This record gives sequence, C-alpha cells and structure tokens, in this order.
Amino acid sequence: MRDKLISVIEHLIKYNHKIIIILDKVTVTGFKEIKEKYPERVLKIETNTSAGTLFLINMAAGMMLSGMYPFVYTSGCFLTENVFEQIKAISGYQTERAGIVLISKRMTPDDLPFNIRFLQSSADVTLLNTLDNWKLIVPENRKEMDMALHEIATNTGFYYVRLPA
Repeated sequence: MRDKLISVIEHLIKYNHKIIIILDKVTVTGFKEIKEKYPERVLKIETNTSAGTLFLINMAAGMMLSGMYPFVYTSGCFLTENVFEQIKAISGYQTERAGIVLISKRMTPDDLPFNIRFLQSSADVTLLNTLDNWKLIVPENRKEMDMALHEIATNTGFYYVRLPA
C-alpha cells in the first residue's frame, strides 16, 4: 500500500501546485525521489514522537492559511490521539478554499515489538468522527486509496485517510 501511496502523492504534487506533503522521520522513507524532484513541496520534520506531531499539525495549519493544501503523513496514534485538541482548533479556521489531509497507517500488534493499544491507534476514526467538518475515508485496497486521494486533491476541506494495516 505504501508504494502506491508514494506514486499517487507524486502524481498529485506534479499536477496540483498547491499540494505539499509533510512527513516525519519515519514516514519519509520512500519519498526520497519525490523530494529530489519537488524539494519545496516535500517537507521532512526531524521527529517521530508524539510531541513532534504537534509541530507537523501546526506546520500544516500554517501552510493551509498561506494557500497551500497540506497532506500530512505519519503514524495514526500520533496523528490523532495525541494532537486531537490541536486538530479541533485548526478545524475552526476552515474557509471555502482551505483544508488539510491527514494520512495514517494503522499499526497491528505484528508491526510492534510490544502490544500497546495506544500504538494501534484504535480510536483515530472514532475521535475524528466527532468533528463535524472532517470527512473520514478508510480505503480497503490500493484502488480505493488511489480514487480517494485523487478525489480529495480536486476538492478542499478536512480529510482523514486511514490506510489499512
């Protein structure tokens, strides 16, 4: 799924000059080629902690307010549960042509060296579903993800795309 995500993001960045992707230290893997082609549109934040995710969200808000359409890709547990209050605050800035796209991959116990419920991000969809102006998309396969991201890129608004584990 990750390789398909990378190719879709590259296509979107190529044809929509407002899209920018914000990655953390972990999720940047695989985006090297895109970063070389579009260095000003692929931002890597040197963090992979929950506190650093707050910075990702704040950066996305700033980009959104400056007219860009940020896509943030990181671990689901850090993206929602730790920064939920910040996501709620950013949602209040919504204007007709603004938005943020949050993309995460749900982890399974097999992905982790230890089984901690928090890291599985089991509450991400439930939390974001409490916000009126967020659209939640949970694609089941590569084709659905491709279609969803292309549809999102032609619109604006607040989206959360949770990729399958």
